[in-house]
Amino acid sequence: MLGSYHPIPVLFTCGIALQCVMIVLESTEKRGILIQPYRNVSRETTSGIVNRSLFFWLTSLFITGYRGILSLKDLYPLDSQLRSQQLHEALQRAWERGKYHVENPPPLLHISVVAFWTD
Repeated sequence: MLGSYHPIPVLFTCGIALQCVMIVLESTEKRGILIQPYRNVSRETTSGIVNRSLFFWLTSLFITGYRGILSLKDLYPLDSQLRSQQLHEALQRAWERGKYHVENPPPLLHISVVAFWTD
C-alpha cells in the first residue's frame, strides 16, 4: 500500500526507538558519572525526570525511616540556596534597605516578601 515510500516507516521506527533510548538514559541516575566535588549533592539533583516527577528519589529515605528513627546523617544534603546563612543575609539586606524602626517593625511576612521577591 505504501508503494515507493518504504523509507517513511523505517525512519518513523528509528525515531521512536531513539526516543525510547533517550527516555531510558534520562531516567537513570547520574551520580556515578559526576566528578568528585559534585558527588555529594542531593539525590534529588542527580535523579532523572521520571524519579523527580514521581518522587522515587525519596524511596530510600522512606525505607530508612520505616526501619528506624531518622538522624541528620540519614537526610540528604541541603541545597546551598536554602541554607540558613544565605536566608539570614537576604533578610538582613531587606531590613537595612527598608530602614525599619525597632519600635514599630513590619510583619515578618512583609520583610520576607521584600527580601525574596527580587531574588
